[in-house]
Amino acid sequence: MRYLLIFYAEHIGQWRFLDTAQLGRARLHCPEDLPEVLNQTPEVTLGWMLGQRDFGGFQRQAGTEGAEWVRVYRLGADRTVLGQDRDYQGAWLEMFMQENAPIGWIPARRSAQAAGSAAQDLLRSRAEDPLRAEAEACRQTMGQMRARQQAQRGPRRQDPPMARPREKA
Repeated sequence: MRYLLIFYAEHIGQWRFLDTAQLGRARLHCPEDLPEVLNQTPEVTLGWMLGQRDFGGFQRQAGTEGAEWVRVYRLGADRTVLGQDRDYQGAWLEMFMQENAPIGWIPARRSAQAAGSAAQDLLRSRAEDPLRAEAEACRQTMGQMRARQQAQRGPRRQDPPMARPREKA
């Protein structure tokens, strides 16, 4: 069985999704298997949720507790794998959510290990503010962009010197 998992990443203001076909050979016989599989594949969930999470049990209704809630939708096995090409699919995702109802929810909490991680905090701050003009990498990139633009324009054509008007004698 295949599922589409969707959650809203509040810190970047974006809906994020994961097609369970990307989980590899994980055996998903029913949606109740999802939390265990997600907890065992942090290398996949880290990129999907932009951080580490601990997943609670599958529920038919979302709770009100202070967790992020992952929506679970059933997907047909004949669909192509979603999200592999990394193109922006926000409009498609919004229409999918309007046309389909979730079959359940999974609570996700930032793990204690990730919550205190300085590396995770740095990653989160960079994702929220990616362009920093004072950063060396940003200056190098801007220099490369300027050099490429100048190369595309070609050498500057110099105008011939203007003739001076003759003075009257």
